Amino acid sequence: MQRVLYITNQCPFPPKSGGQLREARLIEALGKDFEIKLCILSTNHSADRCNGECAASGHVSEIHIVEAEEADSFRPACLSEEFSALCASVGQDCDLVHVEGYFLFDYVPEWLVGRSVMVAENVEYVLAPPDLKEIVRAKELKVLQAARCVVALSEEDRTLIAELSGRSAGMVPNGFDPPSASSLWRSGGNKVAYVANYDWGPSRDGASFLLSDVWPLVTSRFAGAELLLVGAGDSSSLWGLVPPGANVHFTGYVASLDDVFREVTVFVSPLRVGGGMKVKIMEAFSRGLPVVASDLSLAGFNNSCRRAALIASTKEEFASEVISVLESVELQRRLSLASLAAAREMPSWNDCAAELAYWWRYAANE
Repeated sequence: MQRVLYITNQCPFPPKSGGQLREARLIEALGKDFEIKLCILSTNHSADRCNGECAASGHVSEIHIVEAEEADSFRPACLSEEFSALCASVGQDCDLVHVEGYFLFDYVPEWLVGRSVMVAENVEYVLAPPDLKEIVRAKELKVLQAARCVVALSEEDRTLIAELSGRSAGMVPNGFDPPSASSLWRSGGNKVAYVANYDWGPSRDGASFLLSDVWPLVTSRFAGAELLLVGAGDSSSLWGLVPPGANVHFTGYVASLDDVFREVTVFVSPLRVGGGMKVKIMEAFSRGLPVVASDLSLAGFNNSCRRAALIASTKEEFASEVISVLESVELQRRLSLASLAAAREMPSWNDCAAELAYWWRYAANE
């Protein structure tokens, strides 16, 4: 069994965001065929140590968590000597290294650079602020050229990687958990749901846009509409944006979205910034939910998925599309069938894990 040094900046267990869910599902599947040694440079150190070590047991052979300074992919923190030493120690007997993001590549032990798989969840320089774009571009290019294998999440990012670095990348998209029959959406009702991790800036921005600009227009024309903001993270900064008398509820983190998806009529994703394929949209499609989303929210999805959703950009378009779904059971059913048809073309997490396993074995020279 090959040994994998797995370097990431978040504990995937228990998964409370789309990014964590992706890593958790892939590790769960790959842990049966690989010995995974999980090294985490965490900005949520106490919670990860409390919850993560227990939740990850059974899926990885080792888990190590080091506290990190607050940072992001545009302004990485200073190199952690403690984490660098940890990765070097744990990686001594490993056959390859998996790295989640270019900004963690400095922690790859020198002897494993030639056996590295670097996952680019986004092409970060495209998303970087103008004053940092060239700095991020230069750093990202250096890593793209150094890694043995680069893996993207979407065809769009594969194209950007080729344009930036002149090399081809593999692709391991997001998958989804096949739903049970009881979790499938049923028509009718007046509930609208937005699911996100509110610690992530783009998610907070989307929620702010939804509450301040879209929702007052919805309730002015559909008085009984109810909005559920679902998900982990600190949503307190959004509470003051709730319009007076609006039927808005913050549920916080829910362990399973099945109960939420069964009772809502429309799933919305109003993202205006950020990148990557959105796992929660995939889950909505897989359960047959009608989806109203921004064009950016659907970045990375195939044409079938894009045709299944109602795409909106402005606050007026968003409100109009949401209301049209709430008012028409016939439209709800048509969109539900389109969502289920789109889901049949999406890969399962096991499909995605098999693709990543190929790149792991390739990097290890098998």
